[in-house]
Amino acid sequence: MIPDSIKKFRPKNTEIHAKNGHYYVYEVKAFYDKETGKSKRRSLGCIGQIYEGVGFVSNKRKKTEDVTVQVKEYGATYLLYSLTQDVKNTLRSYFGFNGLRIYAAAILKLLPNFSFFDLHHHYMRSYISEYIPKLDFSYESVVNMLEDFGGKSWSRTMLFKEIAGEDWNKDAVVFCRTLFLKDRNAKLGTEKIPCIAKNRILYAYDRDTKTVVFYRTIPIEMSVSECFRDIEARLERPNDTLVFEPSAYSGKEIEEISESGCRFIMPAAKNLIPEKVSWDGGFRCDNSEVLYRELPYGKGTKLCIFFDAAARLRLLAQYLNVHNIEMPEDGSMPELDEETATRTKDYGYSVFIVSQDLKPEDLYNDSKVRSQFKSLYQNMNVCPEIDMERESKWRICEGWSFLNYIVFVLYFKVLAALNASGLSGYTIRNLISMGETVCKCRLDGVWHTTNLDDDKKAVFEKLGIPIS
Repeated sequence: MIPDSIKKFRPKNTEIHAKNGHYYVYEVKAFYDKETGKSKRRSLGCIGQIYEGVGFVSNKRKKTEDVTVQVKEYGATYLLYSLTQDVKNTLRSYFGFNGLRIYAAAILKLLPNFSFFDLHHHYMRSYISEYIPKLDFSYESVVNMLEDFGGKSWSRTMLFKEIAGEDWNKDAVVFCRTLFLKDRNAKLGTEKIPCIAKNRILYAYDRDTKTVVFYRTIPIEMSVSECFRDIEARLERPNDTLVFEPSAYSGKEIEEISESGCRFIMPAAKNLIPEKVSWDGGFRCDNSEVLYRELPYGKGTKLCIFFDAAARLRLLAQYLNVHNIEMPEDGSMPELDEETATRTKDYGYSVFIVSQDLKPEDLYNDSKVRSQFKSLYQNMNVCPEIDMERESKWRICEGWSFLNYIVFVLYFKVLAALNASGLSGYTIRNLISMGETVCKCRLDGVWHTTNLDDDKKAVFEKLGIPIS
């Protein structure tokens, strides 16, 4: 449905196509179809866009007039920039102009369709280039920036402590992931084999406030016990809890973790769930009732089983939708055939092996934050391709991890604002997608805000950052 406020700007002999909140104008031409005996229209391609409150902006440059038109993404950038000013100021105080560069890069990484190799393009199409102008995001410049940050270990540690604030002195939950480093000079289809190096990377957050506390990059050959001794020695943090992925470790390493005395949470296989579970109790989580059971496991560990009925229904609906099976209109659990029941029997269950006494609700919330980290980390696990002969390659890798740390800090800052706003129907992803439809259009030197309706204004106001 295209609103009248857009239709009134439609040029003659055109039609409007709405896509992701944007309105594209296509030129059309009528022709006579001899086979049908009817008049039809043929599209001649997109000739521009219509922006609410501004009008039609053509893709074609006029030769007879000096008209300057610029369009930049505004809403999502404004959202991230407005809610994270304290992070920007802290980075600038520690790293000067380079602090502003890595802050802008972190904002761009949270926007959809990010690509490291097109970083300068993303910068120029975002309004961050107006907030923080004249930043150089060419490939070599960014690699040199990452190398510079990778060599400033002491400054990074001081920054961790300042951003964490009071949370620095509390025990944190640490997520272990893998970071890959690729050789830029290795070409597929040649005799040279692509050289890939790996590191482990640990990101820590505070369980109560969701503040990102620190990160550490660890050589892949370093044992888990050595990892924790390294964190204890460098950051004076002896009591943090490791949440690790068993698929990233060998059986010997998992055995070492179990016997090391370190505090850990390990996602476990669903086949450890008994056929019949007698639940110990339940608790509320995000307006859903979650049941739990604790069972003894190995030496000094226990097995924790959770069942979330709302999560099961959500996952089941996704499965049935993919397989074109209709859900009951009242939203209740449908009757399942034998094959579907077998395939979906574990939906809603979570299983963990833990080495410490935690409240069931704390453990379950840790698992949900783990899912957020995994989702965010998908476009962070491969460092930009560089020359593997370069002596500073591990400093570049460290700088990339630092950039990702800033991304996590910004993400959880926005999440805190979202949770405090009462906008329960939004996730950060669809909040950013909504904001991305709001643009700034510059006509003859004057910026105009476009595609901003009352509903979008209300969302920004609830977040405490009115937009105009």
